Amino acid sequence: MGYGLSDLNFEEWVVHIFDHPVTDPAWYWDMDAEWWHHSHEEAVDYMTKLFEYAGNILVSYTDEQANQGLWYLSSTTISDYFNALHDVTIPIQKRLRCLESIYSLFKQLYTVRCSLHLSHLVRSDEPNPTGYSIINLSCYMWWDNVSTIYTGAIIEDYLELYSRTMLDVLKRILELESIACQESALHGLSHYQSFSRHFREDVTKHEVIDIISNWLKTHKKIPASLKTYALAARFGGVL
Repeated sequence: MGYGLSDLNFEEWVVHIFDHPVTDPAWYWDMDAEWWHHSHEEAVDYMTKLFEYAGNILVSYTDEQANQGLWYLSSTTISDYFNALHDVTIPIQKRLRCLESIYSLFKQLYTVRCSLHLSHLVRSDEPNPTGYSIINLSCYMWWDNVSTIYTGAIIEDYLELYSRTMLDVLKRILELESIACQESALHGLSHYQSFSRHFREDVTKHEVIDIISNWLKTHKKIPASLKTYALAARFGGVL
């Protein structure tokens, strides 16, 4: 069992998440790996700060280290950071700000570091394409990893606020000049469409369709494969 860290300030926490050799399996799968014994409010505060200033904070880490750390941070099967967003003892505005800060992460980090590849075309059983940046992976899979944002909110009374915030973040990321970020946003919108069938079917179904359809009208020069992906995402066909 790993050693539980406590009383980490923000800078120490960043080191704890990102300052590791890139290994397979990653450091966090080690039974003796250190873990941070944090409160949910600390987790929300630290994630918000990291995302809002990701470009500067992560500048000294390689793409591989940034990808490894962001995967650990976002995956609710590995860590519980994003579960903190469902702690109703934390003021809702603080939790919503954390959600909103995801846009800054994409704008400052992923638009800069991701390569011009579409990750849904990269096969896991084949070598990565020449020039493919590993950080594209956490960009593309972000919305799979943080899926409890949707499922946790379903059973709570803040569903409408989360829905509004998530759709706004995804819509803004879709407008970024990066095909990797656009692909990720479409991936997230498709998941949103799938989850929405359980709680906001009539309203959300048309909102997602409209967001993607309007985007396609103003982005006619995107790769054909991304257009096909977008058309499928409108109806929750991308998982």
